[in-house]
Amino acid sequence: LGEAGVDATYGVGMLDVAASQSPLDFSGTSFTLYQKKGNNYKSHNVGASTLLSNGIPAWWETNGVFFTLFEGIGDTHRDWAVPMSSFTQGRRTNALGGGYQRLQDFVSDRFARWIRSNGTDRDGDGVAGLTQLHRGADRQAGAWTLNYTSAAPRFTEDGTFDPVHTAADITDPSGRFSFGVGYGHGAMALSGDRFGIVSDFDRDSGGVNPVLGYASGELFASAGMKLDPDTELTVGYSSNRLDGDDRTGLDPLQRHVANNLDPHEAHAFTLGLERRVSDHVSLGLQYTDLNEADAMLGAQTGRSGLLDEGSRTQAMTVSGTFALDGKTRFDLSATTSRTMLDEGQFLSSPEAAIGTAAQFAVTRQGVLSDKDSLRVAVGQPLHVERGELEFASLQVIDRETGETGMVTQTIGVETKRQMMGEIVYATTLDTAFGDGELGVFGRYLSGGRSDDAQGVMLGANFGLRF
Repeated sequence: LGEAGVDATYGVGMLDVAASQSPLDFSGTSFTLYQKKGNNYKSHNVGASTLLSNGIPAWWETNGVFFTLFEGIGDTHRDWAVPMSSFTQGRRTNALGGGYQRLQDFVSDRFARWIRSNGTDRDGDGVAGLTQLHRGADRQAGAWTLNYTSAAPRFTEDGTFDPVHTAADITDPSGRFSFGVGYGHGAMALSGDRFGIVSDFDRDSGGVNPVLGYASGELFASAGMKLDPDTELTVGYSSNRLDGDDRTGLDPLQRHVANNLDPHEAHAFTLGLERRVSDHVSLGLQYTDLNEADAMLGAQTGRSGLLDEGSRTQAMTVSGTFALDGKTRFDLSATTSRTMLDEGQFLSSPEAAIGTAAQFAVTRQGVLSDKDSLRVAVGQPLHVERGELEFASLQVIDRETGETGMVTQTIGVETKRQMMGEIVYATTLDTAFGDGELGVFGRYLSGGRSDDAQGVMLGANFGLRF
């Protein structure tokens, strides 16, 4: 609006009317839920933590749900009546007092984006805080709903852009069935919204179902069905093909070894069940069936015949979320796995290799100001508790006679237990040049690899929208 540059009436840039008439921060807003019961509407207050932990259930659509929102601004307040069902869009209500007024449809998408971002997208504009996935606006065609997610591309070591993640999900008019497809972080996409940092699912250093992380990086797909308003069943598929050049953080010698190995190929199928136990507690259960073409938990050999047939890993992950109040939530994940080598190769498994992984995270909003978030996580990456491989070969068994025979050698595959810790702080900034975001993070990983070296990473990022 106005003249280019600084306009005497409108100032600098365009005026975002929708943003100016929407809540500044949904996390600091009071909510009252209205749902239809017979011919009347019943209402009750709902906390922000409850909304974030429950997500957007299907019964909102069928029960004609709408919300009233109140946001304090200094000594006064602003209020909205927001429809969250196609049955209430375009309707009028007197829930706010002062006569019947049309429900404010333009706030619905922002409200939904705030919920789906677990509160990190404070004003629902599509730019989130403590998550590495950007959620786009919901597009509605009839009563079908389409939602897409993406992550910023990364620079490769040769200076080119590498697409990291993009996905789309579609939900049917009843809200009971959903379907999704994408390319990128399949482990995160198939594990729900409980953890939102990519490193949580890393196959080498993450504690949230790292078994699925071995098959995460390329094509993935999912389908979900609501068994009831509080329970959802999902099935998923994820795949990855990791070339030597795709591996990051390798020294020259490790890079040379990786480039002389075949690409690591893996795919996995998942079956998950998510249940909302109460307004503050939700639980999840996920089964993972991982198949690796010529590797065992990412480990490959350079000799033909040893692991040519690959391995199969079955894992069970239990997770949960507890929302303490409107600003604090706890997330927990624990995984146990069972790995067996496939038959028809020189290496064999006399018994299954047993592995474990776990992670615990605390997220707090409003730490130093009402616009920041702090997340602290500790965990154990995938650790092989016990397991052996056998290698049978023809050897001399009697050196006096020269008699030969088959000799079986046993190789232990237990690993050293590692621990990780991570802290992430994010806040929005109001500057003279526009809205900004500042993030600071640190990560620690104890020794456990061949060189027994510990790892520490520190970093920061800053963004400015103008």
